Amino acid sequence: MSAAGKPRIRPTPTIMMWALVDVAGVLALALGAGYLAHGPGFFFNNVPGSTLQAAVFTLGGLATIIVAAVKMLAEVLKQMPHQAPQRDR
Repeated sequence: MSAAGKPRIRPTPTIMMWALVDVAGVLALALGAGYLAHGPGFFFNNVPGSTLQAAVFTLGGLATIIVAAVKMLAEVLKQMPHQAPQRDR
């Protein structure tokens, strides 16, 4: 398929919303992993407040990133043109 015939992906509001959710997941992952790697006060002094909270931030951020990525991919696939399977004769 040539570049001229390639379908373009439109950034719909749903895709943009999931992108913002993905950014929130990255922030949570960075906060939790920063605390676990360097101790308290790496980014903020009181967030997260303990190792347990840092682990929850890390795992929750990772889960949020995965869910948002899957949802964005599903929205992109909805925009792809459907092609009927070709049968060999």
